[in-house]
Amino acid sequence: MQTHSYTYYLEKVQLEVSIILDPRPGDVSSSQPQFSIPVMGSNGQEPMCHSSVVNYAGDVIYDKYIMPEMPIFDYRTRWSGITQQDMKEAIPFIIARKEITAILKDKLVIGHALHHDFQVLKYFHPSIQTRDTSKMPLLNRKAGLPVKATVSLKTLALQLLHKRIQVGKEGHSSVEDAFAAMELYRLIEDQWEQDIMGNFPCQAAVETSDNEEFMEDKYWPEELNGNYTQR
Repeated sequence: MQTHSYTYYLEKVQLEVSIILDPRPGDVSSSQPQFSIPVMGSNGQEPMCHSSVVNYAGDVIYDKYIMPEMPIFDYRTRWSGITQQDMKEAIPFIIARKEITAILKDKLVIGHALHHDFQVLKYFHPSIQTRDTSKMPLLNRKAGLPVKATVSLKTLALQLLHKRIQVGKEGHSSVEDAFAAMELYRLIEDQWEQDIMGNFPCQAAVETSDNEEFMEDKYWPEELNGNYTQR
């Protein structure tokens, strides 16, 4: 087996993390509020409250509420979908992080604006094993949108999957978003993987992750500090 085939045959999972968010004006193709700027916890950090993981077939393999490490002073339920009642079922963040990272290890992780999810999870995943639908020009092109534009998951789902997401009165659903991102990936999977294998034929065999080393902010790429991509 050729080395560059490694990533293509990895098991694929889709990660979605819910954080308490504040609505901001929409992206280039929508006048509706999009999820963009996090509403902070009492110590100025993003509270992670819910995480969902689905597999390639669309089966939900993880879906739990998570108790943040800091107090929440505003749930923003209209947009986040999180309520105080939900937190009664929540598990501690430290336990959730261990469970989620165990699932993600050695997997091909798919999602929209994944750097947000990895940041609040305090997790580093090898770039060669990451597929971010917010950074794939082919999706924009198929949707008839500017190739270099930052487009929300909501808009891509509407344009390419003909599905309306993030519109319910109960707010944001991490499971719904997870399904949408996986469907977008599958829509262009063959071409995406061929492009990656052509550009990085040997990287997959040597790239590894050391999550403990990347726990501190100073190790994170500059784009993770304050540059929030629309979801």
